[in-house]
Amino acid sequence: PNVGHNFSSYSLKDNLATYAPMVTDRETVDRIMSHISGDASLPEPKFTSVGFPYGGFYIMRNSWQSTSPYVFFKSGRMSGGHYDLSCLSLIYDAYGERLLIDAGPHSYQYTSQEFDRYLQTAFAHNTVTVNDQSQVTHRNTDFPDFMNINTALWYTSDKFDVVKDRYTNGYAEKVMDIWDQVKNITDVKHERYVINDRENELTLVVDDMLTGSNYSYEQNWNFAYKFADYGSVICDADEKYIKTNLNDGKAGLEMYSISEHPVEYEIRSGEREPARGWYQYDYGTDYYAGMHVQSKWYGEGDSSMAMLINPTDENTSKVISREAFADGNGMKFVLANGNKVYVVSSINNNNELTVGDISLCGKTIYAVEKPDGSVYGVAYQTLDFKVSGKPVSYTNNKFEFEYVNGKINVVDTIKAPTAFEWKDTPEGEIPVYSYANDNSSFRY
Repeated sequence: PNVGHNFSSYSLKDNLATYAPMVTDRETVDRIMSHISGDASLPEPKFTSVGFPYGGFYIMRNSWQSTSPYVFFKSGRMSGGHYDLSCLSLIYDAYGERLLIDAGPHSYQYTSQEFDRYLQTAFAHNTVTVNDQSQVTHRNTDFPDFMNINTALWYTSDKFDVVKDRYTNGYAEKVMDIWDQVKNITDVKHERYVINDRENELTLVVDDMLTGSNYSYEQNWNFAYKFADYGSVICDADEKYIKTNLNDGKAGLEMYSISEHPVEYEIRSGEREPARGWYQYDYGTDYYAGMHVQSKWYGEGDSSMAMLINPTDENTSKVISREAFADGNGMKFVLANGNKVYVVSSINNNNELTVGDISLCGKTIYAVEKPDGSVYGVAYQTLDFKVSGKPVSYTNNKFEFEYVNGKINVVDTIKAPTAFEWKDTPEGEIPVYSYANDNSSFRY
């Protein structure tokens, strides 16, 4: 993906064509190129989503078609060497277009220090800032040990991708002088939890801010270049949504905030002193005003904000209707395919959700009810799980579940890999993850 200092083209096809010749073992890359290009003359790879837990990069996609929704997630592990302040950030594509972007690479000539510094900060990436202050750099002596695996949760199945990690390095106003920066905020831990719903093409992003103090928080959303003009993105704090409004017959976004906290939206485009809402297409190119939206809330002690991302195709939304729960910590979505999606999430672990015969209590619950009455979903930090009033046993409070024909099944638990490798099979290579107290688990 085009993230941080790795910029070439915003076309996945062009990027593959550029970098594929550098790969010595070409079979998997050739299979991917065959399907991204539409040729499909080679078999598809036997995996779609993949996590790289040593580097801390996680890629979630529904298929190898060029129109597949695609989520790139960067972990909370600080990078070594050249890097931007983009921990726990994501990039989002759907229907062949990039919709949420990394705002661009800064110029090494520092032709404009104001903009170059901005493009390195957390504001220019789709992550959370605190009191309008960015994440901070580490000192040169604090490089992470990439020989040790990252501790993020990572899970992928036929229906879901799940990743969760934490950033703990603090926040400051002036962040790019690594020797003179002063961390103004050191007591906030940011945990981001992402659930990618493959079947319904929805992505839930949950941000938990853990602290004993009171702060304001900003989810930063940098929209693609085509949405740069005012009016191309609209916000409604009462209805708790951000929507693109371009009407170009192509891909767009709807984003719904879910939280017991009131939310405010602020559009920041082309601002200076401090710089906010800019992008640069590539090294050495001009700077342009972009569409940067902040979802803002105030938290007293620990707090949480969730955002459901719904890509739209040809200006048509799959969400037919939605209904917020009375306490603000959940929402029900009715989809065009007949499915109903239920989301509950807050900083507490006592959120209750009942869907048909299923009853769950936990911190974050994502459930899908199909027209035939079957239910499936993901539960995180679960306190209670019942079917028709009878308790369901589980050994890990983070899991995927399904309820079909009156039978409940905990599909698998969600854990942090302890090892990762590629394995050759007769059908091509696949990623293999190992877990503590468990045999290798194949997920593709």
